[in-house]
Amino acid sequence: MPEVLEANPQFALLSRAFRTGIVSRPSAVTGKKYQDVTDAYTQSVHTVLTGEQSASEAAAALEKELVRLTGFKKGPPQKGSAQP
Repeated sequence: MPEVLEANPQFALLSRAFRTGIVSRPSAVTGKKYQDVTDAYTQSVHTVLTGEQSASEAAAALEKELVRLTGFKKGPPQKGSAQP
């Protein structure tokens, strides 16, 4: 399908994402903690947009908060695993 990629070069990135693994929708993974996770993300983005934290500081703090909320391990998701 080179003609499709030529007309839509962004599809190459999507194709790579599907081949390397995609994390499930947060609600599917977090279940009852979905709202808490959403709130943590929102607060983290807010601190960056208001200049309270740099993006890297906010990301590190968010990771710690998500680990606390969900019990998931720190770091990138394990391939094929959507649970802690």
